[in-house]
Amino acid sequence: MKFLALSFLVLFMAACSSKQPEVISNSVDTRGSIAFEAKNNDDVDIYLDGKYIGQAEDFLVKENQLKLNQGSHKIVVLDGKDVIYQEKIFIGSGVNKVIVLN
Repeated sequence: MKFLALSFLVLFMAACSSKQPEVISNSVDTRGSIAFEAKNNDDVDIYLDGKYIGQAEDFLVKENQLKLNQGSHKIVVLDGKDVIYQEKIFIGSGVNKVIVLN
């Protein structure tokens, strides 16, 4: 009887310790994005929906794009205290907008 109980325990533990199948899923980021092309002033400040997000040099075309959720967004670019660019844009899924700063 002890042998049967021990055998059952060993089989039970072996079954519990077996590796379970893994599920691997890949997802693609389909959010839209904005990037800046700055000729001379890549150190200007960028505000998105009223919040400071960095300088234009942080989001240059071909280097780093700012991913945005779908919807309307207000972009304001300041050089010191001067507004040099302001626009309300709509970003859709997969839309990539380049803002050119002169």
